[in-house]
Amino acid sequence: MSTQPVSLEGLSVSDLTALQAKIDEQIKIKHEETKRDVKNKILALLGESGLSISDIFPSIRSVKPTASDLKPKVSVKYSDGQNNWTGRGRMPRWVKSFIESGGDLAALDVSK
Repeated sequence: MSTQPVSLEGLSVSDLTALQAKIDEQIKIKHEETKRDVKNKILALLGESGLSISDIFPSIRSVKPTASDLKPKVSVKYSDGQNNWTGRGRMPRWVKSFIESGGDLAALDVSK
């Protein structure tokens, strides 16, 4: 690393902004290089010792499906061609409007 002082006095605001962007990019690159180097060292040590990541961190397992992943999707029960409703939860406004205008809920049933 250079220990010579850098003079920023003669630089304009746009020059300083451009320099700051270059510095931020270099910092990002150096962080990524450091992470890559550390990862490679860890993998090399694991390979030499015959251990695996799960030997070191037993709590890390493969991703398990969540409860929402296991629930089956509810199929559409009512539709007007543009809007769909499963029949669960609060009645949507478009269904209320349809019924209030004299329509029958059975007319929207898609199982027929």
